[in-house]
Amino acid sequence: MNNKEIMPWLTALTLIPALASGVGAMPETIEPSGTATAESATVESGVVYPDKTNYKPQAFKDELAESPLSQAEKTRLEALKFPQPPRVGIKKFLKTLPFPQGRPILSRGRLLYLDSQPLRESFPNHVFYLLRFPQWPLPLDPPPPLAANNIFVMTVNQKKGASAPLTNSEQLKQFMVGAGLRGQSDLEKKKILEAGLLLAQELAQDGMYQFQTDKQALKLIKESKGSKAVGLVSVLPQGGNSGNIAATARFNEEGKLIDFSYQQNLQEGMRPICQSTKLLDPDPIVRKMAEKDILIMGRRAEEYLKWQREQVSPELKQAIDKIWRRILDEGR
Repeated sequence: MNNKEIMPWLTALTLIPALASGVGAMPETIEPSGTATAESATVESGVVYPDKTNYKPQAFKDELAESPLSQAEKTRLEALKFPQPPRVGIKKFLKTLPFPQGRPILSRGRLLYLDSQPLRESFPNHVFYLLRFPQWPLPLDPPPPLAANNIFVMTVNQKKGASAPLTNSEQLKQFMVGAGLRGQSDLEKKKILEAGLLLAQELAQDGMYQFQTDKQALKLIKESKGSKAVGLVSVLPQGGNSGNIAATARFNEEGKLIDFSYQQNLQEGMRPICQSTKLLDPDPIVRKMAEKDILIMGRRAEEYLKWQREQVSPELKQAIDKIWRRILDEGR
């Protein structure tokens, strides 16, 4: 197996202590200070939990992790002559919101640059960023106006920095129609619809879907007073996921976008809940069920497994690493 395919958090496997002997080995929960509390713990369902009276939460900064700009992002910002990366304005906006103290919410979010040809061509003066918060194993609760998925729309002329993000279908419709988009040709109208569909699927994404544009379903239909473009993105049928998102973009006789709407028809498949914490359960049936669920989710469970790995015992870290290696080896 190519080492480059293994996640960075697997590179330290040789430093992890060997798995405790015995099928029923129970993981210890580790305090933030790194000290195990097994000797003063209670046992429930085979997992050792810390004594709550001894637990002392450590101070931490709840802030977005820094991430380098991709080459596509750099090229786009240089072409539009942004005086500073839009990420700076977005982070300033987030600092104005009342995030709860002592809870890791913002630090678990991911800020991603959205890059696609339909977006670039339909919105030549805009750049788009997605701030996504994990919804599994439990949804987070960011302060309003944030939601699980947040699309920040940035232009070089924005004087006040980032504005409130798009978080739902009505806001996306208002943005699309208010942007003054025009499609002079059938191809341009289809591109506008594709751009709207891309943003719609990001608002529907829970981190476990994989979408694919259905080129055969992308059509332009003439109407008595204008035209409409219709299309959909389909969910790849993996891990029990299925469904699609269908969208319609209406244009007047001059080619101006006058309406945009979409409908979600999505069925959730397997999702991360507590499976990784059961990989060392003393009950072999529980262990087998946990392994099976994680294997079904495959690479889509990477973020969940990485997050869980950061807060469990060395024994459970080793079990998570082992099943992730299986996912890679088996191409799941």
